[in-house]
Amino acid sequence: FPSHDRVSYAGSWGQTSTNRMVVSTSWYNPVGAANDWLISKSITLTANNVLSWKAKAPDAQNRDGYTVKISTTNNSPISFTTTLKTVSQEATSWTTQYVDLSSYAGQTVYIAWTNNSNDKFVLGVDDVSIDVYPSNDAKLSTLAPASTAPAAYVLPEVQFLSQEHLLTWD
Repeated sequence: FPSHDRVSYAGSWGQTSTNRMVVSTSWYNPVGAANDWLISKSITLTANNVLSWKAKAPDAQNRDGYTVKISTTNNSPISFTTTLKTVSQEATSWTTQYVDLSSYAGQTVYIAWTNNSNDKFVLGVDDVSIDVYPSNDAKLSTLAPASTAPAAYVLPEVQFLSQEHLLTWD
């Protein structure tokens, strides 16, 4: 992200030329709340879908927040009546977020990210993906005693056995 004095994008979602992420600002003059929407194409979900993305709000004193919503009808902002996740202030480093979409199996949906911050700075979203995980998708590969409690055990490694991508934006 550029520094404050080098912001070169306006108030709506945009794409940087070098990093291929989407960026939204909430730093307006005059001050006002962002109402920026990033909406996916239609996606027909299958069983065991998980939505993931990375997000970042780089200014620690002005961290943007957002909601992730779903529509089962169309891509009009008024149709996004269900909130999947609310992030009041995103982390200052790239953070991976997840939402389980299994309750929408068999439906065609649209996913939206809405920057709803007021006089913050910028929010970046990258590496959006909807993956299909099998219902039994992990295996225990090792089990070792925890160093702090001899009777406790930790799971040092969990492996996903398979994964299929329905959607990838990166």
